[in-house]
Order: sequence, then structure tokens, then C-alpha cells
Amino acid sequence: MHTLMRRQRGVALASAMIVLIILTLLGVAAMRASRLELRLSNNAQSQLSALQQAQSIADSVLANSTNFQILPGTHYFFCFAAASPYAPAHPPSPPFSSSGACANYTIGSTNYTLIGSLALPTVAASGVANPLPRNTYAQVLRNDPEFLSPSAVRSAETSGRAFDFTSFTVVAGYDNSTPVDANASATSASQPASGASEVVEGLYVRHNKAVGVTYQ
Repeated sequence: MHTLMRRQRGVALASAMIVLIILTLLGVAAMRASRLELRLSNNAQSQLSALQQAQSIADSVLANSTNFQILPGTHYFFCFAAASPYAPAHPPSPPFSSSGACANYTIGSTNYTLIGSLALPTVAASGVANPLPRNTYAQVLRNDPEFLSPSAVRSAETSGRAFDFTSFTVVAGYDNSTPVDANASATSASQPASGASEVVEGLYVRHNKAVGVTYQ
């Protein structure tokens, strides 16, 4: 009688241990799954935030007509990049550099000439020349051909003798994939990494022809 009760108690203890082990494994798996879901959620939020930042730069550039000056020739560009230490972490090159500067560049046999900085909003009260988020960059590039006829852009509902179009490409980006502090140190970064994103948009600008001018 006593021997049977001891055996039953031993089986109950073993069963309880197995149940506890199973519950522990399930709890660990649930914790890992929740951490993975949180990481995925944070990554998605960072990606969306970076895209919104890049789009805000593009919208600011597109809102100012002075960024689309029609000058003789093509392959000239206007450029902006946040300065060091909050320059873009990995900006596209060219024309951007890690220091935040823009410069002339050549691709193949084509030379691209820097005309000047992009006109961006200012905040007079704080004295900040560019209130847009740090880790940003933008470029406006004049494309070939030099002029397009109205029929190449839309139906010729107005006379092509009066005007034509020019083509520009706007590149705007936000890159905070490697954050740094005010001393350009990544080891004590004061802002967390928040991803990177880039927006590319095309724009046609109407150009009034001089009287009697035709293009071959």
C-alpha cells in the first residue's frame, strides 16, 4: 500500500515537472515572438518616418520656383545637404559628400555643374538657415533635352510658338542610419537611428519663348 502511494507521488512529481518545462518553453517562445514583433514594428515605423522626412524635403524644394531656374544648357544642378556632424550617414555620391558638401561631378563623358544651393524655408526667430531635419539632402538637376515642345508633355491645347517646357529631376533624402552626437561621435549618439529613405520626382517647368525664337 505504501509502496503504491510513493510510486503515484513520483509520477505526479514527474508530470508536474514536464508541465512546468513545457510552460517555460512556451513562455520563452512567446517572449521571443513579442520581441521580434516589436522589432519589426519599430523598423516599419522608422521606415515610414524616414520616408515622410524625405517627402517633406521634396515638397519644400518643389514649393519654391527659384529652385528651377532655366539657364542656358543642361546638366546643371542645385544642391543641399545637412552639414557635419549631422550630415547624411550614407548619401548618394555624387554630388554629396560625407561632410555635407556638394560639388561638381562627372559620369562618363557628361559633366554636371553645381550652380548653387537650394532655396529652402528659413526661421528668422531662431536664426537657423535651414529648419528642415538634420541628416537630409536634396538635388535639383536640369535634364536633356534643353527644351521640349508642348506636345511632348501634354496635348497641344495652346500654341507652341509662345512657350515650351524644361525637365528637372528632384532627388530628396533622409539618412539617419548612423546617428552621431554633437561632436560627431557615434559612440555617444544623442539621437537614435531612424532609418533612411529617398524620394525622386520629375517636374516640367513652362518656359516662355522670346518672340521669333525657334528651336531646332
